[in-house]
Amino acid sequence: MFNVRLKIKPGSAVYVALPWLLLSTLIWIAPALVVIGLLLDAPGYFVAAAFLLLVVVVALQFSDRQKSIQSRLLRTVTEYPQVGFFGAAAVLLMAGGVYQENALTSIAIAFLITSFLAAVGLNITRQTFLISKGKSSLGTYQVRTTQRRDFPKSDKKVSIVMPCFNEERFLNEAIESVRAQTHVNWELVIVDDCSVDNSTRIAAEAASKDKRIRVIRLRRN
Repeated sequence: MFNVRLKIKPGSAVYVALPWLLLSTLIWIAPALVVIGLLLDAPGYFVAAAFLLLVVVVALQFSDRQKSIQSRLLRTVTEYPQVGFFGAAAVLLMAGGVYQENALTSIAIAFLITSFLAAVGLNITRQTFLISKGKSSLGTYQVRTTQRRDFPKSDKKVSIVMPCFNEERFLNEAIESVRAQTHVNWELVIVDDCSVDNSTRIAAEAASKDKRIRVIRLRRN
C-alpha cells in the first residue's frame, strides 16, 4: 500500500537543524533529570532540570521571531522528539550505572524504545498523510512516501495562489508539494510581495521549468 524510499536530499543545510536538535534534546533531558532527582532524593538534579529549561526558553526568545513563542516551543517538543528521548535515555543510563540504580536503567530502556518508535512515526507514518514528499526528522535525508488512493478522476483545472514574502527557505518545498499532487491539471500562481531574498529567483526558476507555474511580482510591498 505504501511506497517508501530513502533519498539523499541535495544541498541539505544540516546546520539549520542543529539548533532544534540541541534544544529538543535539552527539553527532553529535563524530565529525565527530575526522575533521577526523585529516585535518588537529590535536589541538585531539580536545579539542573530548571537550568536546562531556562536555557531552552532563552534560546527560543532569539529564534525565528516571525512565529509566536508558543509555536516555537511546540516545534522544539515535537519536531525532533526521537533525538530528545535518546539523549534522555543516555543520561538515565549513565546515572543508573554510576548509582547502581536498576530503576533508572529500566526507565532508560523505556526511553530508548520510545525514541525508536518516535523515529519510525515521524519518518514514515506521518508522511503517509501528506501524500507528498517530506523531510525526515534529521533534515539530511529525505523520506518520500506515496499513498495510492482511488481519487475521483476530474479534468477540472485547479488554481493555486501562493503568497510569498522572503520565504526562500520554504518556497522550493512548497512548490514541489504542489507538483507532487496526483491531479495534474492545475496552475500555480506565486505572488511575490517584493521579497528581498532569493524567493523571486527560486520562483522564476520553477516557472521556467514548469509552464503551469506563473510568477507575479508586486510593485509595492
